[in-house]
Amino acid sequence: MPRTKPLWLELHQQDWIPAFLKEIQLQGISPILSFIQYDRKFLELFSEWQKHIKTKKFVDLGSGSGNLISSLFENNNGKFSAIHFTLTDLYPQTDIFKKLKSRFPENLDYVAEKVDLSDSVSVYRNKGATLLTTFHELSRSQADKTMVNLLQHSQGFLILEPLNKSWRQALKIPGIFWGAVIAPFKIRPFRFRNFLFSCLVPIVPFFHLHDAWVSFLRSYTKKDFQEMLEKFGNKNWDWVVDNIGMDITYVMAWRKNES
Repeated sequence: MPRTKPLWLELHQQDWIPAFLKEIQLQGISPILSFIQYDRKFLELFSEWQKHIKTKKFVDLGSGSGNLISSLFENNNGKFSAIHFTLTDLYPQTDIFKKLKSRFPENLDYVAEKVDLSDSVSVYRNKGATLLTTFHELSRSQADKTMVNLLQHSQGFLILEPLNKSWRQALKIPGIFWGAVIAPFKIRPFRFRNFLFSCLVPIVPFFHLHDAWVSFLRSYTKKDFQEMLEKFGNKNWDWVVDNIGMDITYVMAWRKNES
């Protein structure tokens, strides 16, 4: 069980890390996760979740670079054209958010101010909430508070973590370094700055490797999520908690009167 306070923080959460390095790191997360088909599995789970939740208005908590949300509106034949997402983050990358909004003006918006996902009820009240690759950043007290708030105020929520705390996943973590080296070649448009700090001077791959281990050690298991839901949930809610292979843990929850 994660401790009340984390032993350490991921580098993108550290104030002393230059903003441009944080941006490169955040942009590289999605290409790295593509190696475990994380984006495809997100689309599949989101489609399934939508069968149970009627709202078309969603808030993404802890959006990072927002790449996963933008993937809903790319090459899906307009399947998600009727939904609207608001991107939020504790450290909002407003330049990235602005670019995404310009690409999908009808489907995306963002909050420029800091949004603490453990204390952000007003942002997602009566809406669907997604927490993608971010729940592990919460201490246990923050996780409990977040779960209580989601159950009281949201229309439903989808938690998706590329984490499944096991020795098999631990063995795969070193490969993230090489995934980060390749990432700049998968990001469009190609930027020499990304190439410089990921390949020629591989600072960012070490950032990813460090953060992968921190995330792994701080991660919540399927059992943890089940215990939280059973403790704070009630008869008005349905949920599914499960793993996908050895890499992903997810929670889909919705109000019964929604399905």
